[in-house]
Amino acid sequence: TLLISKGLILKLHNEAQLTFVLAHECAHDLMDHRKNRDSENRANMEFEADRLGMALAIRAGYDPYSAINALYYAHAGVQYFGNSPSVDERVIKIRRFITSTGWMPPGISDRRDFREMRNLLRNVK
Repeated sequence: TLLISKGLILKLHNEAQLTFVLAHECAHDLMDHRKNRDSENRANMEFEADRLGMALAIRAGYDPYSAINALYYAHAGVQYFGNSPSVDERVIKIRRFITSTGWMPPGISDRRDFREMRNLLRNVK
């Protein structure tokens, strides 16, 4: 089960950013990272989920560069503990991954349906 909060959707600025977040979380599940949650491998698991999440988003036609902003928006004000990589470390690896794929614009960033949903959520108390 994957739950997305209203707050996260409102933090993100477009559909491509939400797609990356969802694909990243699905990647953790696909790679069975739940089993290794407490391991020393936390940074590697994040990087792996970023790569697979990016590959899924690219395959679906989304602009992969939106993932960079998604990380900054979703993790604004978050302090990192233990072996969790910083957003800056993840962004460096994401940029390298995007370059290695040969991805070329354009990609989907946003659609009217997503904007309408965000606007509706803003009014939900």
